[in-house]
This record gives sequence, structure tokens and C-alpha cells, in this order.
Amino acid sequence: MRKGFELAIIALLLIAPAAFAHTQDDPLQVQLLAGQNTEAGTVAVWNDEENLYVKYAAGNGFALSETHLAIALTLEGIPQTKTGNPKVGNFQYGNEFAAPVAEYTYTVNLQETGYAIGAELFIAAHVVVVKSNAGKKGEETAWANGLQFPGRNWAMYFNYTVQQPVKKMNLPAVAITSVFNLGENSYWDNVLSNVPDGYDVSNGTYVNWCVDLAHFIYPEQEYEVMLYSSYDTALQSHAQDPDWDMVNYLINHKHPDATKDDIQSAIWFFIGGGEYPSDAEAIAMVEDALANGEGFAPVHGQNIAIVVDAGPDVQLTFIEVDP
Repeated sequence: MRKGFELAIIALLLIAPAAFAHTQDDPLQVQLLAGQNTEAGTVAVWNDEENLYVKYAAGNGFALSETHLAIALTLEGIPQTKTGNPKVGNFQYGNEFAAPVAEYTYTVNLQETGYAIGAELFIAAHVVVVKSNAGKKGEETAWANGLQFPGRNWAMYFNYTVQQPVKKMNLPAVAITSVFNLGENSYWDNVLSNVPDGYDVSNGTYVNWCVDLAHFIYPEQEYEVMLYSSYDTALQSHAQDPDWDMVNYLINHKHPDATKDDIQSAIWFFIGGGEYPSDAEAIAMVEDALANGEGFAPVHGQNIAIVVDAGPDVQLTFIEVDP
């Protein structure tokens, strides 16, 4: 893991998930608060290449009677009175339900609204919630938790940055055959075979790097392996690490004078148990990744690390694949 940080920060990094792009499986999630301090559910936000999604989900015995949503590029873009209180009736999106519902999702087209990758959005999520069997008398106003509007009431908004989506890789769901040969320009040359047609990988030789100093692989021996995206939330426990974003950044920003040993030692610094590197090119790559790699997500034309998993007792590696 990263060196030179305070012990408390290191401990946090060991248990925190990587800051990958928000997805349906890993959205930005904020609490719904009814009457200012009663938990009434959650609002989850994520985006893909085409749409932004805002999902209201009731909880704690509440249901949704109405939902209202405003999204803008500035706080001033959210409809407000002259005194700074939000005008819920003027929000872009709204629904009233004949019968209370447990959840509701708004789908907002990014291209039509002009919300570009990296844009910081101001989101006001308002709901009317009702306790089960309480009828109209049990209705309460709720807001997604965040910062208060400048007005005198307790209405709130929060921010969301439109994420660069991580391409969902189409990988075989069955084991394939892998042979590891000592690489000329990488740690291994990985020869894949028995790969079914129609996937983002195929039979052939791939650049392969090690992320595991604790186990071994024998060259020129066949292994049955499973392939996973390094951004997959379903990675096996022995393959999970909060620094996969750093490694993905690194393999897409290699120093022009780096040797394969420089690249490998830089990778080991983030995943695998290596020490801080000593060569200038490796140090430059590590520092570049530390400065710019947090939350990195490859786009088309860049490589993504695909984990090659032969089991917890065999050296863990990854191949570079252009999605």
C-alpha cells in the first residue's frame, strides 16, 4: 500500500472502497430526512454514458407520497424565492402517487440537459413521506440531506459530480486457459486460450503484470483462470484492493523511459506489497498516480486492468485490455 502517510490514513485506506465512478451497484447515497432529523430513506445518484439516475427509496416505516427533483449547474439554477427558499412547485421533475410507493427513480438524459462528464451538479431532492396506514395525517416533508438553502426554512441540497463511466467489460463467465511466459517488455506474457467467441478478450498474448509478492506462478504451465474487471465490485476477496484505480491510471501513463522493472515496482507499491521504488522513472510514475489517479476510469482507447485469477494460492496478476 502507499507509504509515508500517517498511520490513521493508512488504516482508513485499507478498509475504504476505491473511488471508482458511481454506478447502480455503488451509487452516491444520501439520507432522506423527514422533519429535519428523522431518517425516512435514501436518495441514490449515479450515471452511465447516457443518463443520470436519481433513485428515491423510502425506509424506516415510511412510503413515498410525492417526489420532486431539481438539478442545476449552479445553486441559483434551482428555482427559489427571493429569500432563498426552494420553490418545489417549479422543480423540473415531480410525481404524486395515487397510492404511496416504496421507491421511484428519475432518469435524466445527460446530452439533452448538457451535463458533461466532470460537471458538478446541485441537486435538491424533496419528498412527501407517509407512515404506513397513517393517511394524510401522517404526511411529512423530507429532504435529501446536505447543505441548507440560503432561505429561512430547513430545505437542503447536495452536490454530485457527473462521473466518467467505467466501461462494463464483457468477459467469459467460465474458466479459460492461461500460460505465463517470462515477458520481454512486461513481467509476464500471458497466452490465453479456450476463450469463447464474442467477448472483450480473445485467444492470444497479453501484457501481464503481477500484483502479488506472496505467491508464485510457474512459467509455461497451464492454469485454469477466471477473468474479472478490476472495477468489478464482485472481485474475490483476495483480489480486492482500494488502489486499483491508481494501477489503472499508472498503466495508462507509463513514463516514456521506464523499463518493465520500473513499471512493475510502481505497480507493486500500490498493490502487491512492494516498497517505495528507488529508480527515478518508477518514482515519477508513483507520484503521478498519487497526484492524479484517485477515481481514474479508463475510456475507449485506454487500457483497463483485467484480473487473472487462478485462485487464492496462486500469484494474482492482471492483463492490459483496451476496452
